[in-house]
Amino acid sequence: MKKIYKDIETAKKIYLETEKSKLEKLELSKITDFNKLFEDASKQIQVAEGKGLQNLRKVVLDVESDFLKLSRFVSEALALAEEIEEGAKDLGIDLGNEIQGKVNVLKGADARAEYWIKELNADQYR
Repeated sequence: MKKIYKDIETAKKIYLETEKSKLEKLELSKITDFNKLFEDASKQIQVAEGKGLQNLRKVVLDVESDFLKLSRFVSEALALAEEIEEGAKDLGIDLGNEIQGKVNVLKGADARAEYWIKELNADQYR
């Protein structure tokens, strides 16, 4: 009986050591996985905060520039349309709705341009 008990104790000890070894390997594997993910994340931080933000900055500034240019064109066109309408009125000429329809289109485009200039908030990228 003593031999059986010793065999059981030995088997139990071997089992626990084996399980402990497996647990240590598991923990070591997790640490290795974590370190690999940390390295990958570190590289991605550099990409995202470096080149990614540079690309975003360029795009935002370019788009803002396009909308500012649109606003300038619209302002000039609206001023000219007003002059045309006043001149036509002074001469008693009926221009119909052609100019007014285009003015409405321009005003809508200008409103959208102002909206996007505000939303882009490009000053934060300068």
